[in-house]
Amino acid sequence: MTRFNRLFKRITACTLAAMLLLGAAPDKGIFKGAVSYVQAEGEDLSDVTDVPEKEPRVTDEERKTFADPSNPYEEYDFKAEADKKSFLVKGTGIKAEKNDEGVLISGKNADVKAGYITISKMYDFGTGYANRIKLDALSKRATKTIAKLYLDESDTPFMEVQLKMQTKKNVWTDKRPTFYEIPAGTVSGKHYITIELEDKDTKDSKNTEILLRNLVFYKESVPTVYITIDESYTPISDMNNDPNHETECYGTMDITVPKGFSSGYSDEGVTDYTGGHYDLDYIRGRGNSTWSVEKKPYKIKLDKDDNLFGMGKNKHWTLIANYYDNSLVRNRLTYYLGQKLGMPYTPQLVPVDVVMNDNYLGSYFLCEQIRVGKSRVDIYDLEDIKKDEQDITGGYLLGLSPYGDEQNYVFKTSNGIEMLVESPEELSNTDVPASRLDEMNKYIEGYVNDTEAAIFGSGFKDPKGKSYTEYMDVSSAAKYYLIQEFSMNGDAYGSTSTYLYKDKGGKLCWGPLWDFDYVAWASTDYMDYDKNDSSYTGFSTSFPWFERLRADKTFINEVNKVWGGKNSKDPNTLCYQLNELIKTGGVLDKYADEMESSAKNNFDKWGLTDLGFGGMDNGYDSDAFVTCSNQREEIARLKKWITKRMDWFDENISTLKYDTYKISFYVDNKLVSEATSVGDGGFYDFPEVPKKNGYVFTGWYATVSYKDEETGEVVEYKDRIVPGQSFYEDTKVEAEWIKEDEIVHAQDIFFEYKEVYVAAGESVELKHTIMPLEAADYELTFTSSDESIATVDSYGFVETFDKTGDVTITLTTIDKKKATCLVHVVNAVDISEFFDEVALSENEISLRVDQWKKIYVNYTPANVMPRTYTIININPEIAMMDDTGVITAYGEGNAKIVVYFNDSGTYDTVNVEVLPKALEKGTKFTNGKLVYEVVKELDTPKGGTARVVGIASKYKKKLTSLSVPATVTGVDGTYKVVGVKEGAFKKNKKLKTVTIGKNVTSIGKNAFNGCTKLKKVTIKATKAKFGKNAFKGISSKASFFVPKKQLKSYKSKLKKLGIKPKQVKKIKTTTKKTTTKKTTTKKSK
Repeated sequence: MTRFNRLFKRITACTLAAMLLLGAAPDKGIFKGAVSYVQAEGEDLSDVTDVPEKEPRVTDEERKTFADPSNPYEEYDFKAEADKKSFLVKGTGIKAEKNDEGVLISGKNADVKAGYITISKMYDFGTGYANRIKLDALSKRATKTIAKLYLDESDTPFMEVQLKMQTKKNVWTDKRPTFYEIPAGTVSGKHYITIELEDKDTKDSKNTEILLRNLVFYKESVPTVYITIDESYTPISDMNNDPNHETECYGTMDITVPKGFSSGYSDEGVTDYTGGHYDLDYIRGRGNSTWSVEKKPYKIKLDKDDNLFGMGKNKHWTLIANYYDNSLVRNRLTYYLGQKLGMPYTPQLVPVDVVMNDNYLGSYFLCEQIRVGKSRVDIYDLEDIKKDEQDITGGYLLGLSPYGDEQNYVFKTSNGIEMLVESPEELSNTDVPASRLDEMNKYIEGYVNDTEAAIFGSGFKDPKGKSYTEYMDVSSAAKYYLIQEFSMNGDAYGSTSTYLYKDKGGKLCWGPLWDFDYVAWASTDYMDYDKNDSSYTGFSTSFPWFERLRADKTFINEVNKVWGGKNSKDPNTLCYQLNELIKTGGVLDKYADEMESSAKNNFDKWGLTDLGFGGMDNGYDSDAFVTCSNQREEIARLKKWITKRMDWFDENISTLKYDTYKISFYVDNKLVSEATSVGDGGFYDFPEVPKKNGYVFTGWYATVSYKDEETGEVVEYKDRIVPGQSFYEDTKVEAEWIKEDEIVHAQDIFFEYKEVYVAAGESVELKHTIMPLEAADYELTFTSSDESIATVDSYGFVETFDKTGDVTITLTTIDKKKATCLVHVVNAVDISEFFDEVALSENEISLRVDQWKKIYVNYTPANVMPRTYTIININPEIAMMDDTGVITAYGEGNAKIVVYFNDSGTYDTVNVEVLPKALEKGTKFTNGKLVYEVVKELDTPKGGTARVVGIASKYKKKLTSLSVPATVTGVDGTYKVVGVKEGAFKKNKKLKTVTIGKNVTSIGKNAFNGCTKLKKVTIKATKAKFGKNAFKGISSKASFFVPKKQLKSYKSKLKKLGIKPKQVKKIKTTTKKTTTKKTTTKKSK
């Protein structure tokens, strides 16, 4: 007898004995859900021989055919393995059929439950433990099916999981993978795997179906963060669906650490962190671009400070998702560089896997949060300032370019740079007056402006002669600038992820580094770097301070010092540390080794982000870009980019230094100021805006000349100088003016097209119209959202380059009105030479006199270059269309406009109905016995509204009864009557009855004050509000009749005005009786 069978008999006998013993006592028995084992003392269980032998799942002969050893961390594809017959299906009446999606297991439910599937492989899990499994399987719809997984011949499954269900009958296409956590310490060594399937809903006599697609195990290579949320307080879905990150969840956090893992950090004696259990104060969402995707980033606050992984004690931590970074290391390598270059407060992080309520979320970074505090940005915390402290020179934490929805203090520098005061946010000591926070905000605003004034001042000094180096730490600025510039971070200086700080008594410093996972380090640039150099060449920084500092010798020398040269042996240089990253077996290779299993698990769940694959789908030839299939390939691509970028940077860093030019400003031929322009750095050092009685300053203009190639004549014109413009020679600039009474302000601005297609390397003119036509157009600003794709000059001419992609051109007027046009820059082969259809966006429109409407020309397909067309205005005295498609109405009547498309020989028309000019807001008009005032003009989205302001003059002395109607007709249309103006009928001694229409929402103060004979007020409105003393001084016997449903509400409202509740009654509804008249016929005489 085998050892197994002897053991089986012993257990069976033991159980029978227990049942006999428990059964002998009254009310005793085996508890439901429990297993009890009892052995009678001294009994020889080896004598029990009548227990049948358990049939093994796998026979010895079958076991010999198993692949041995097999890697459990490679995906097992049931469909592919079906052809190899590398799994066993045992049981009566069970079918296993391969289809397009996988292997379909089917049969009577009783048979399927009694059977099992064994994978014909001996998996070698090694000495480590598998901690996660992906089982891609589906049960049939509306059934709860449990998959039980066993090791070898074990009778106890090592895990049970509920399978996903079909979403629709006979549809097996749902391929969302499901991950399950394996109980700790369960699976190691060599085993084969058996799966039992238990459909708990289908009757045993009925058929059931389960689709098996694939299975793969994962082992823990990095720590795992297990977050357990108590959803009885807040569901996880509420937190995940809150775009404002205001919804918090509550629970606990557990961290496990695989054997041999080291974070590399050491703080307060923590050198060998082994994990732990933590209570959460809360967890909530965080981030901007990554919050819109399925893999969410989170902010965690512990209930008390803790030193996780030796990163220092703190409550505040983040889980960074790295969704857009297929290498999963871009933030990590950036912070590595910051730490190696000695940049204070650079965040520390640890790669982790995250599981929330047993749902595997993917590979994350557990990272310090940027905030003022010990083990974070460890500067003086002004929020804790004491009442008698006077020094408010620090500490401050600032963020650039706030989004606009922040609650903290925001200020703008003289050059238009917005900064958010992240800290101090509020004062913690209640005995410190709130005004101190205002003082702090004003102090740091002034300090930053002084710094900027010095940067842009003559000789890089402010008006007091103080150098910018006395305000700003040059070393931190050079390091921060160099990392942003080298990584070509598209998010640099454009969000609050760009930080600065200032400690008490210290200078303004740049940092900490933050947010390099999305558009930095060529994250989305998948072109072949051997064939296309656009992703790694050029200086990309456009931040005004650094552009200006490129002309300063002190700053440039510091940048060169930090750079060091690509062959540098100095660990304090960026080049040395970049080489440490990319060398074989270097830092990046170590990251890949450490995260290999974590990355594979992450991409098995989420897939690689395809942003950038195929050259951003922008038409690159197939051999001009690359794709990657896993993290190692991504890191290899990243290493190649760094190598290429280093070579280019080393060859061109000498060109960072700008030349300078003298700019002279004149007002009415008198020199008023001189400044220095810094080459491509952009010019911002304008003098104060001059003033001139009776005139408005329209800008500074320089005389530009060129030689006409056809005539040979020298042509001169005046070009407006705008902030950020570059100069390449000494230039005289003069003030220009316009008379005050000649200014007309813009109300609308339009481009001819909403979007256009342009072949890379070509140019296109974007025509525009400002309305009204006489509006000022002397201060227009054109900008491009991506000047690496296309630039635009001050006249709207767009020039494109070799790079393809989308770019938005924005035109802004002096009145801050804006128009945008989306320009698609594509390869020439993707421009359609012909179009199938062309039509106008609208064919019937209605305008009022002096109104306008933009009509667009739409081509099918859309990817054609703009074509020419001819506009024929049939009735120009009524309405006309200009050459950008804007129709203006001039007189009442009907007009027809024909647009002839020259290329196709076809045309389209617009019929224009022009109505009388609309009454403006505040205009009064009379209808019947009452005078009204326009509240909202007729052309507002919800229509026009008006209010009653008094009685028509001819009725003032004799009107005893008035009715405020629901609507009233003015000279230009019908208005909804929504109010009675304050004092409208004050001291009217004639009024006896008043009816308020159903649309009235406001009865102003003193509206009927002193109407002593007013005895009956009927209010048909349901949402009316009453101003102070609206009915003061009316008859004491007055009765108010209101809608039945609002009776209680109006009693309460009117009581506050001195009206007794008993005076307020419901409106009586009367039913008219139908009577039949008797008809009599007179007889004629």
